[in-house]
Amino acid sequence: MPQSLTRFRRHAAFVRVLCIQHPSDIHPDLFGYLEGSGIHAPLLPSLETLVFERSPANTPLLALWVIGPSLRSFTYSLYNPGFGGYTWLPELVQSEIRVLQTVLAKLRSSSPGLEDLHLVDEVLEFDPKFSLQFTNLRSLDLEAAACCDTSFLRALATLPHLHSLYVPREVTGKARPVPFGFAHLKFLQVYGGPASMRCALETINPPSLRHLSLTMSFRHESVAFQVVGSLSERCSATLAHLSVRYVSFETNARKVSDALAPLFCVRKLRALTVRSTPGPLQCTDADLAALAGHWPRLQSLHPECKAKGELPTAQGIAHLREACPDLSDVSLRLDKMG
Repeated sequence: MPQSLTRFRRHAAFVRVLCIQHPSDIHPDLFGYLEGSGIHAPLLPSLETLVFERSPANTPLLALWVIGPSLRSFTYSLYNPGFGGYTWLPELVQSEIRVLQTVLAKLRSSSPGLEDLHLVDEVLEFDPKFSLQFTNLRSLDLEAAACCDTSFLRALATLPHLHSLYVPREVTGKARPVPFGFAHLKFLQVYGGPASMRCALETINPPSLRHLSLTMSFRHESVAFQVVGSLSERCSATLAHLSVRYVSFETNARKVSDALAPLFCVRKLRALTVRSTPGPLQCTDADLAALAGHWPRLQSLHPECKAKGELPTAQGIAHLREACPDLSDVSLRLDKMG
């Protein structure tokens, strides 16, 4: 064996993390050369983390040749056409779905000990049920999956180590929680409209959730916060971080304190981020005082919205700081509307 290949094998054993992005400096002919020289996959026998961005310049062989038994974390995405001008045409997307299926099949057969799985591109669609084969999963991001049903979510509830979950954009089926399910789930991120989100939240229903992130599309924000409030009430003893981003089409401004009222049951809340587009909200000194009265343990507060009417004063912000002694991170991004 040539000395260069012997040196490659020796150093390859020390590689733990590999990030392949567009454009890759690895020439695809390299793998044919290595195979012809007697070196077979996995090329990096100690690899634990692989981040792979698929592009015309990054052949899937780059991933297939390094996936192995030592892999614990895998992230897969498509090169974003917004940067560099490349566009994934519909016929190419279908081809890429088949490529992804090949990569996932390799993952199933070679990396049964996988703990973190992140499929984060909305262009690709696939059946998320394959993830149930990885019983050691701690973090599962299925943002790329267009849809799942509640039977799949109930199956996820039995994974003993699942800590973080990103739910697909649409959830269908009958909401029915699993008793004692999702026992260790601490972080949950959900997307969707009212029916899908209610279905997902009522099915998952985690007992000890600490971080909740929601991206919602609702006609009326009052409906949005009622949906969030129902889960928040169930997790009121543990929930500490809440991020809500929603699209609202209401034209009448509502008070921030009124919109957030369904969340006041979460007495231990420490961090709150609310982003509303394009519907307006109204934030005054009285609203800040209401937030402080219900959430005295706040450490971080970030409301971002279009604002109508009266805005908070310096005195109101100072009162907020006094009422929340742990508050150290505040950003009031209120774009004044006419």
